[in-house]
Amino acid sequence: MKREGVSPLSRTTSEDDIQKKYDHAMKILGEKEFEVTMLREMLKKVSGLSERIEFSHKWILAGFPATRVPAIASVKRNTYYYRLSHPSVKRMCTGGRPIPGYSRTKKGKKLKIKK
Repeated sequence: MKREGVSPLSRTTSEDDIQKKYDHAMKILGEKEFEVTMLREMLKKVSGLSERIEFSHKWILAGFPATRVPAIASVKRNTYYYRLSHPSVKRMCTGGRPIPGYSRTKKGKKLKIKK
């Protein structure tokens, strides 16, 4: 019957011990409810790593533990903190090489392009 720090009540258990065990059980229950709520919301909205990191950041800013949130969102802790300190920069696509304004014939002679 002993599992994860859970032991049955003995006959000599004091009220303080019972209160401690009750508080511990309520803490575990609260963590599980938090995890289920977070996973349900994540299931509806999140797919990629960047979205999971943003999702984790939102929950952490709301006051939930930074040690648990990334783990629930399946984000490694070091990845989470790296992405916070090194935000990705979106690159602007230029569309390729600029037009030079001239062209060449087969023999290599320059021809001006008229617009």
